[in-house]
Amino acid sequence: MSVRTLIAAAIVLAGCHLDPASAPPRRCETGRPLAGAAAFPDEIARRIQDTRVPAEAHASKSARCNRLVLEPSPFALRHSVDPVDWRAWSPEVLAEAEQHKRPLLVLSGSSAADVPASFLGRKGRRRRVAHQINSQVIPVLVDRDERPDVDAYLMQATEVLTGGGGWPAVVFLEPHGGPFAAYSWGAAGAGEKDFATVVEQTLRHITLAGTPAERADATFEKMQKRVAIDSSGPLPDAAGVAASLTGYLAASYDAAAGTFGPPPLFPRAPALSFLLHVEGERERPLARQMAFSVLEKLGASALEDPAGGFFRYARGAGWHEPAEGKPLADNAALASAFLEAAEIGNRQDLREDARRIVDFLMTDLRLADGAFAVSITRTAPAAAERNDAVLADANALAISALIRAARVLGEPRYADAAKAAAAFVDTHLRSGDRIRHCVYRDGRACGSSDGYLSDHALVALAYLDLDAAFGNDWLARARTIADALPARFEHASSGGFFQTASDGELLPLRWKPVLDTNVPSGNGAAALLYERLAARTGEQRYGEICRRTLAAFSNVLALRPLAAPSLVTALGEWSRIYPRAPGAADAASVPPQLEPAPAVHP
Repeated sequence: MSVRTLIAAAIVLAGCHLDPASAPPRRCETGRPLAGAAAFPDEIARRIQDTRVPAEAHASKSARCNRLVLEPSPFALRHSVDPVDWRAWSPEVLAEAEQHKRPLLVLSGSSAADVPASFLGRKGRRRRVAHQINSQVIPVLVDRDERPDVDAYLMQATEVLTGGGGWPAVVFLEPHGGPFAAYSWGAAGAGEKDFATVVEQTLRHITLAGTPAERADATFEKMQKRVAIDSSGPLPDAAGVAASLTGYLAASYDAAAGTFGPPPLFPRAPALSFLLHVEGERERPLARQMAFSVLEKLGASALEDPAGGFFRYARGAGWHEPAEGKPLADNAALASAFLEAAEIGNRQDLREDARRIVDFLMTDLRLADGAFAVSITRTAPAAAERNDAVLADANALAISALIRAARVLGEPRYADAAKAAAAFVDTHLRSGDRIRHCVYRDGRACGSSDGYLSDHALVALAYLDLDAAFGNDWLARARTIADALPARFEHASSGGFFQTASDGELLPLRWKPVLDTNVPSGNGAAALLYERLAARTGEQRYGEICRRTLAAFSNVLALRPLAAPSLVTALGEWSRIYPRAPGAADAASVPPQLEPAPAVHP
């Protein structure tokens, strides 16, 4: 028997142990309805039958596909062979829930923060739970990278209902969109229940008590009150706010560990950037010492993957127990912080830390057409379980980081990469004064057709950086975006910007994002945009929009600056342009009030 024959026989005998990703592609099966579900409409059934089981679902032995197999999202495709009749979020799904008077079960997560493959339980229980879901509710899956507006609404509901938040999360909504039950696997103290148990308990309650409409109304009312709080007022003194924020950060600073506050720990690039630019003679030495120390510890911590890039957060003290996902936005913002520190402190070690992050962007997240993918997980080989969606706001942060890297590190290839990514954004994600949030690398649209506040503000800021580095009319494009933003996003009565546009897909609630995470909030980015346009052009109207935005969050700046370092930075920059602006509060009127670090969700 030849060696070739022996090898072939061995492969046949060991076929069940082949890597699923290398197994022959299978066609989807739609011969009978999923347990408890109605048959697919004919057109959907035909489309599914013409589709192959996606590589993301090859770990499953099943080839019975649900509607998610028609979606491009890797998070959706991972769940495309679940026995649940999942739908992607859309206005049509809400209309279906209203028509059938059935509540919605909405699972929100991402390919980097997914529920485990066994989330429905073992085989017998799996079918029972799927039957309950399909027969009693409308099951919906939300990719939070593609639909941050829907995800933010669901996370606000989760916080009101459970006292905490984090991903993945499941939220039950009345047909009109009011939330009445939720569970988060990222919330403090949560995670002890599996998905199947949460679903069974909630559906049992619905069966016994009827759909809890009263609780949904009460929850929605609390959510409305949270987002309707008026934080506007006279602008506080910039130096006083900066001193307060420095003090708050110092109070939670652990010098030995190089961290702020207890776990979970996030790098919080906007706070690091603020510390690097504090101007007060008294605060500056402490502020920079903290920033340099945190960055030094980060550069030598487990939060940096030996394979390249930084994970989003750490579950344990001292930057231990890193999470799986390595998002583009977080890494780009952190690269900028390392580069700022390297430039300010003339630190070669920080330059090398920054270089490793930027090279990770270039090797692991850069797509063939020059744009950058959303994220990659620790376990995935390069370009394999990677989410190839292209997000406008995340790519804008990458463009700005690459421009700074080209200058600080003296690497022209980084400038070329910034130009290529900018060309993709300008061609595929911009249409006049509007920015789309998300497309796939092949040009297919993903998520909502509407861009969000952070997309517009961060892309315009990246255009300003491009103009400063290369010229070529990028300033005019930034102004086009900035000039149109207030009419669609600004809150007319009290200032500040909503996350979603007035003429876009409307959710039950609109709110003004102000909390910084590892990246600036939408309003922090908007304030910085208009301040920098005012400085660049000398036009008072941009300075006035910046002032209105800052004034809309006067109480946040005065009493909770730890929540919004990017707004504090914008206030400082604006005050240097308009040092004697009327209506600024006296520094003595800003009471010192130490507060715990704001919650940032895993």
